[in-house]
Amino acid sequence: MKSSLGSRVKVKLFAGFINNPDMKREMFTSDKWHMAQIAWKSQDSGLEVISFQNKEYVGKYLDSLFLSLTELRDIEDKIKKQLFFHCPKIKQFPLKFYVFPQVFVS
Repeated sequence: MKSSLGSRVKVKLFAGFINNPDMKREMFTSDKWHMAQIAWKSQDSGLEVISFQNKEYVGKYLDSLFLSLTELRDIEDKIKKQLFFHCPKIKQFPLKFYVFPQVFVS
């Protein structure tokens, strides 16, 4: 059986913020954050914490590879609102929005 590499490769965009030590501490001590993580994992939605190029990010994988700047800004706002709802003290930390591709080979 011969399968082409193209059928085994999947590219996804991830959008989110660097999970700095202050954010990690707030998320670790937030009961709302822990409850949301349990609920999101069972529904396959919500925010995730991932590692990419030796840094940890909190955000989400996007459904599309083709997004306008307006759509990306909306996604940034939604992620921030989720973070702020579950960890209100995060509002005081500077947040820089990142979008990057990740390649998955099965």
